[in-house]
Amino acid sequence: MDIITLLSTATLILMSFCILLTFFLWTVNSQNRLSNRLLGSMLLIISISISVFWYGFYFDPHLGWDRVRDDINIITSPLLFLYIVSCIRSDFKLKWIHLLHLIPFALIMLLMTPRFYLVDEAQRAVFLNNYYSYPEVKIISVIRWLTPILYIAWTYMELYRSRQLMLENYSDDRLLLLKWLWQLNTLNLVIFLFSSIKSFLRFQLDGNSFHFVRLGIVMVLISFLVWIVMKALYHPKLFRGIDFAIPSVSKLLAQSEEPTIDQEKQAKLDRILQYMQQEQPYLDASLSLQKLARQLSLPSHELSLLINHHLGKHFFDFVNEYRIRAAQQILIDPTQKAKTVLEILYEVGFNSKSSFNTAFKKHTDMTPTEYRKGKRG
Repeated sequence: MDIITLLSTATLILMSFCILLTFFLWTVNSQNRLSNRLLGSMLLIISISISVFWYGFYFDPHLGWDRVRDDINIITSPLLFLYIVSCIRSDFKLKWIHLLHLIPFALIMLLMTPRFYLVDEAQRAVFLNNYYSYPEVKIISVIRWLTPILYIAWTYMELYRSRQLMLENYSDDRLLLLKWLWQLNTLNLVIFLFSSIKSFLRFQLDGNSFHFVRLGIVMVLISFLVWIVMKALYHPKLFRGIDFAIPSVSKLLAQSEEPTIDQEKQAKLDRILQYMQQEQPYLDASLSLQKLARQLSLPSHELSLLINHHLGKHFFDFVNEYRIRAAQQILIDPTQKAKTVLEILYEVGFNSKSSFNTAFKKHTDMTPTEYRKGKRG
């Protein structure tokens, strides 16, 4: 099989995969409908953008359509950003202001209109033959390079902020979601770097060698899609957003008149620790700082400062320490040796094996199985 046949076949597989997945994401009945549709839209644009690796070998397309196909790829960056934000923000909704994310695409179309879209096909061909000699194309090149970089950086900042709020206010496995979205953005960065290398090599390699580079891009994209599907299969209930209306500890500290601990605060801390020990609220897998505050009849902002600042622990670690201690007791109890690790993790308040293993190893430097064998050994 020659490289052209291999490239066109791989591209057709990728396009089919994208279209099928887009159809599924747009039609599946799910509480994450908006997130699914944003991701589906991004995949559809990827399939349109990459389609030239298939049809380009068999017929000459209309130059206007082919230019739009190439330029529309810039929309994938804002779509991925909005998808990630919709996953991490529990109250996210699309608004008219989000149309501003189309500005890079609109600028490119505007710059291309006078000398390309408003002329006939023959003049378009002349324009494309001298493409890089025009000043507007240089501006377009800057837009096409800067847009993905800015969105990738913006996404990392949103994820970092989300992680801080999650650690300060939640005790469940939302951290897995953030970890996955961080990986997704990193993979997007890798794809961008591959595409940048491809653009550079366009002028360095002969046609046949350049097709191998294109094939590499297609294989990376296929791997990207398979990875997304596998994550969705293994973690179908992963997507629970974070309430961004909750103030961060740094903001609370700035508003606090007495950030240091006093006798009254110490009494409240003692009450919290006693409540955790006696009532065991940590056994609730969905325990959040707001829920615990209601149980203790304390303002949530005050409880946040007491735990996250005065105890010097994130709420996430504070709660999981109790869960790990409870798990340790069960693991070494000879009367409960028949219980599996999976049964134990659910019993003590975790709801995923990966988050339990990570937390257990963080606190004990051993896996649950190693701990059970070591203590009984």
